[in-house]
Amino acid sequence: MIDLTLNASQKMFVEIWLETLGLEYQRTYSKKKDIIVILNGIESYADAVSDTKGMKNVQWLLDNPIPTPKEHTVEDLHQWVTRWDDAKW
Repeated sequence: MIDLTLNASQKMFVEIWLETLGLEYQRTYSKKKDIIVILNGIESYADAVSDTKGMKNVQWLLDNPIPTPKEHTVEDLHQWVTRWDDAKW
């Protein structure tokens, strides 16, 4: 999930920017497709992002989805957790 809790000035700027990405402003985004659009759109502004660790965490989660119990084993989950713990943020 991406949370865009902003003051009025920030919100005005972000609304304009989101329009260029084809999105409307929402305080939070949880749909994978919207998050991907935002991450791709913000890539060229990455130096201006205050939460770069959070941005990298979200990108890692998109690239490495959490194993689901229906389709994966406990060992798969253990390997995923180990990769998460070993990730260099």
